[in-house]
Amino acid sequence: MNDSLDTALRLLEAAAPEYSGGIVNHGQIVAGAMKELNREESILPWVSHYRRRLGNQCQAGKEIRENAWRRYLGRFEYCAAWNSFFARKTAEGEWRRLAGQWLARLAPGVSASGGQAFIRTTHALRALESKDNPVRRKELAHSLGYWAARYRRLPGSLFCPAGGLKPSEAIHRVRRLPRSARTRFGMVEKKLGNLWNFPPFRNSTRLVDGLERPDEFISDLVRTVMEVLLSNGKDLRTTVAFINAANLISESRRILPLLPRDGTRNMLLYVWQAAAGVYAACGNSPPARSDPPVRDRISGEKERNLVDEAVASGNEQLIELAETCTRESGLNPAPVFPAALDRAVRNLREIDFLS
Repeated sequence: MNDSLDTALRLLEAAAPEYSGGIVNHGQIVAGAMKELNREESILPWVSHYRRRLGNQCQAGKEIRENAWRRYLGRFEYCAAWNSFFARKTAEGEWRRLAGQWLARLAPGVSASGGQAFIRTTHALRALESKDNPVRRKELAHSLGYWAARYRRLPGSLFCPAGGLKPSEAIHRVRRLPRSARTRFGMVEKKLGNLWNFPPFRNSTRLVDGLERPDEFISDLVRTVMEVLLSNGKDLRTTVAFINAANLISESRRILPLLPRDGTRNMLLYVWQAAAGVYAACGNSPPARSDPPVRDRISGEKERNLVDEAVASGNEQLIELAETCTRESGLNPAPVFPAALDRAVRNLREIDFLS
């Protein structure tokens, strides 16, 4: 019996990671999200339609050598070369060791492409955990290749005293970029670039603690960003920015077992930094209350209907957020998850992402 995810990955194998001047290809991520949501019957129709908008990857030219890889980080013109570099490595042997090594190396650039390269990598790793085969190994290679090619750090250092705060407390101390210094249009990554000219952001990594309990840290942070989405998600751009941040945080939970202890600490700090960066660059208001009034709470049945509506919309952002909310709500039920999904559905459902 053919696996719908494998078939989808083959359809997308030659697709470029971006299209139309820098819009991220979400195909592989959505296919994985639909599988997690038990909507396998929707995977191939969606991917087949989506593939039409995507161009093909360029062929690799220059070869990236093991002893010189750092000089090619963040150079998108070498994306195909990075893909070939990782394709050789994934074909050579144990992919878990390779993943652990490169997750640690690329972690400072977790916010690259607005976090989408990291998210795509976690989906590739999840697929390999389920079943190891050549098409899934190639997808891991292409995910890591895209991440390396789009690698970009945010300002700030990890090597500073911890502030002892949970993310839900620390977010209130993150200074927001003045409106006059913001980029109104463009991708999230471009907006994050403005933080290099905003010295107060450099202190954000020193605010948080609790890193010895990774699952609690991630749960607190993803709830916080969902609350930020509720208070700030009033249009397409801000809604999408905080959807991406929430997805990035939740996906980080999956890859921590592949990292050594010091790698886990660093990854959590970079994930916090990425989330704080989106808040500083795109946020206008502090987080909403985590416990909505009774009149605003969403029943279990309506929550299930929201997931159905998200999948039926064909909107990649809604499908990915539906998976995140379903997973996080299953781990730590809270009214903020269905409330955030409801807000996103109302903001984005009129946009035809499959046109």
